[in-house]
Amino acid sequence: MSNVLHVVCFDERRYTITDTKLGEGSQGTILSGKDEDNNCVAIKIVRFSSPKAQAQFQYEKFITNKIMEANDDTSGLCVFLGVQEQQEWGIMVMNQYETDLFNFLFEINFQPKLNETPAKSGLKTGKYFV
Repeated sequence: MSNVLHVVCFDERRYTITDTKLGEGSQGTILSGKDEDNNCVAIKIVRFSSPKAQAQFQYEKFITNKIMEANDDTSGLCVFLGVQEQQEWGIMVMNQYETDLFNFLFEINFQPKLNETPAKSGLKTGKYFV
């Protein structure tokens, strides 16, 4: 997949995709990347193989944008850096962590410091990330 997109841009920030696959699921592939300051990021890439796949990504984009609006660096939640659609692709960039999102939220001693409503609404549906 890294031969399709090598660089993604959000708000004038550039993220370079490496060829290291972090995970894969029914919603897409998560690849490792670097920002302009050489920090590690996770880049989720979803191919819109059907209208349903695009609608699912648009729902995830809606939830992610709500979390981004409510989140700050001290909230205890993962930090999303951008989410967008480019032609037949959905792209999401977030800080890269040592664990996957499920373990980060449920198996590590997680104590959220922000209003739980945006996170709850996305996670309770079972349609959140890979």
